[in-house]
Amino acid sequence: MVKISKTKHITRKGVVKRNPRKSKYNIDGMPNLPMNDRVYLLRRKVIELIYEANRLVGGLPRITVRITTKAAKHPTWMGCGVTCDKQVSIYIPAETLNEDPQTIKYVVFHEIIHTVFNFKGHKTAGLMRPIIQRGLTDFQINEMFIKEVNSIRRKN
Repeated sequence: MVKISKTKHITRKGVVKRNPRKSKYNIDGMPNLPMNDRVYLLRRKVIELIYEANRLVGGLPRITVRITTKAAKHPTWMGCGVTCDKQVSIYIPAETLNEDPQTIKYVVFHEIIHTVFNFKGHKTAGLMRPIIQRGLTDFQINEMFIKEVNSIRRKN
């Protein structure tokens, strides 16, 4: 493959246009932090929660984790999930990982449902609320996650 411009590449099949809005370096103004020991430990927290989610419901695909900074135009975002070409990625700002463990778990499980199950909207109750419910136990979050996943799988 030969690069001919920022948005086009030449392959065996000819010129392939790339989506100029898609970037592997940031998502909607949330630039990735460079990998170092501190970022690796933050990323590891999220990966452990993904493993826990997979143990609860099974069958989750490989999920890429990126630690970012908060987006200036979205200061209230605590995470973002993206599915592109069968690659599932979760972007979590480092500031989110400074919250209590239940809040982090709530955000990660919420983003898993958005990305893996392509759930677009939000609900008024449960794990898919747009506002975080504080003060939940691990058991309550696990139960809400299992309930949401099972309801989505039944619909499909």
